[in-house]
Amino acid sequence: MKLCQFFVPQVGGRVGVVEDGRVIDITARAAKVGSVLDLIVQGKTGAGVERLARRLAKGKRPRLSLAELDTAPAPRRPHLLAPLDPPEVWGAGITYRRSADYYTAHQGRAKGIYDDVYESERPELFFKATASRAVGPNAPIGIRRDSSLTAVEAELALVVGVGRAIVGYTCGNDLSAWDIERANPLHLPQSKIFSGCFAFGPVLVTSGELTDPHSLELMCRRLSRRVAFGRPLAEQSVWLDRIAQSRILIDQARLLTLNAAHRMDTVGNKAARAEIAMIKVAAPDMLCRVLDWAIQAHGAAGVSEDVPLAQAYAYARSVRIVDGPDEVHLNQIGRLELRKYETREPAAP
Repeated sequence: MKLCQFFVPQVGGRVGVVEDGRVIDITARAAKVGSVLDLIVQGKTGAGVERLARRLAKGKRPRLSLAELDTAPAPRRPHLLAPLDPPEVWGAGITYRRSADYYTAHQGRAKGIYDDVYESERPELFFKATASRAVGPNAPIGIRRDSSLTAVEAELALVVGVGRAIVGYTCGNDLSAWDIERANPLHLPQSKIFSGCFAFGPVLVTSGELTDPHSLELMCRRLSRRVAFGRPLAEQSVWLDRIAQSRILIDQARLLTLNAAHRMDTVGNKAARAEIAMIKVAAPDMLCRVLDWAIQAHGAAGVSEDVPLAQAYAYARSVRIVDGPDEVHLNQIGRLELRKYETREPAAP
């Protein structure tokens, strides 16, 4: 699901769900939803945000064209706003090993404090912005007057909700005055924080929209390029079978999730407990299997830091435990299934 915020003259800020090039206005005073932040606070999780937004989108709701909203901000015409009014924006820096390798190879620089960050277990986290310092799509960004080298840095922005769970994603632009930071690392806050220092949007994509963002794609790209025994691995039957099975498993998990969400919305969580248990088993199992095949396709590189597969597999495997082990969910599914066929006929004498 894609969420956005937009401005309507004489009305103010609104909340919308983006579907097929249209924006459904789901702003609801009675439900106390006047912003995407309200959705996140009330929904708590990505799935909860989707359920709440889906419920508010039902019935006759105002609809606007996304293309017409995608314009520069002006007080007399509707336009997109930043998809969220974030209480805080934080960044993670010094995260790409290949950047360190590149500068060492091409500039021959001596080891410095940034190399210590690369080698440290603690990441570099820095405060970036507040809502007042951030701008949305088509809005002007900020550039420091005392900087001669303010650079744009495209980033994937994670939206963290209640309980520190990732509820969605958006595109971010981390503007940085590189010359100020390079003059003295202690000047990092000045190089990072200023008016218009962070741009993001145009929409927020909920976490449920990205069931499998990497593993199948990485496997297909690797198999198409890797040649063994005179032909690409992708042309060998065992890998064609695994690619096909991966696509089937991914779509099965997505459809099971949609079915569980539909049941939760229509009959309630208690009546949908079998469907909920099914996705708690099927989705992590699917992810583990697809990731395992992707790691196998990459060989030794699959368990290295060059690709994110090993880390993703560790996370996927932990999901099969943290919300109750698979065996608990399978036992519940089995008992509920058997109840459908219980007979109430009197026992034979």
